[in-house]
Amino acid sequence: MPFDQPQEQESRLRVSANLPAGNSDQAAAIRTVIDHIKSLQRRPETGVSGFTHTSLIPAGYRGYWCNSEGQWIADRIVRLYIDFDFSGEREMRLWEELAALKRFIKEIYSRYNSEQDEVWLISHPVDRTV
Repeated sequence: MPFDQPQEQESRLRVSANLPAGNSDQAAAIRTVIDHIKSLQRRPETGVSGFTHTSLIPAGYRGYWCNSEGQWIADRIVRLYIDFDFSGEREMRLWEELAALKRFIKEIYSRYNSEQDEVWLISHPVDRTV
C-alpha cells in the first residue's frame, strides 16, 4: 500500500497506573480493581473499550518512591492500561469517570488494609490505524 494514501484512525484516551502489588492484600485489591474495570466495559456510557495489565504474580515491575525521610522505598508494581473511547457525548463524562476510578482505587486499597497516599492516573491520547 503506498504511503501517500490516508489511513483511517481510531482515537482513544489511554490511562495508565502503577498499582502496588507487594503483598497478598495489595494483590487482592488489584483483582478487585480489574473486576471493576470489566464491569465498566459493560456500561457503554463509561467509554471503556479495553484494558491490559502486567502479570500479577509475580508482579512484573519494580517502582521506587522517596519517603519523608528521603529514603528510597521499593515497591512491586503491576502496570495497568485502560483505553477509553471519548468520542461524542462520552467526552463530557470522561474526566468524571477518571475521577471516580481514582476514588475507587484508593477506597479498594484502603479496604484491603493498604491505604495509598496517592494514586496517579496518567492519561494521553493515542491513535490507532484501523
